[in-house]
Amino acid sequence: MPLRNLSRLTVKLTLLATVITLGLTSLTAADASIGEPKYGNARFFRYHADFLERGAKGPVGVLFIGDSITAGWAAKSEIWDKAWGDYQPANFGIGGDQTQHVIWRIEQGELDKVNPKVVVLMIGTNNLGGHTAPDIAAANGKIVSMIHAKLPETKVLLL
Repeated sequence: MPLRNLSRLTVKLTLLATVITLGLTSLTAADASIGEPKYGNARFFRYHADFLERGAKGPVGVLFIGDSITAGWAAKSEIWDKAWGDYQPANFGIGGDQTQHVIWRIEQGELDKVNPKVVVLMIGTNNLGGHTAPDIAAANGKIVSMIHAKLPETKVLLL
């Protein structure tokens, strides 16, 4: 077999393996719209407990919910305090979170003791590896509906 044909065959087999792998990944990924914790991740549960405590301590005027992008917004405290300090902010971002993790956190009470004027929601980026865009959009829609059900007077900003 000439080298040129071998190269084409290698490319085709690589593409086929990639398509199969991506297909299997989406079959094994957790449903983006069903709440699920990060089993075996102590940090996730520690943050969840901290968020419950922060909510109970109150007051929260602006609540940020999401993944590491959201969590990172509070990393530079002087900038965070200058931008949001007057609005009683709380940042409920956890690195690596996906939509199903935020759904679980809401189901487990993270919104029960807060009454913010605004919720800023930034979630779904980490779902891209195993979920379709329509699945992620549906999960985000479910999260927004859950927020509205628990906090009917709160405005939601979905990023």
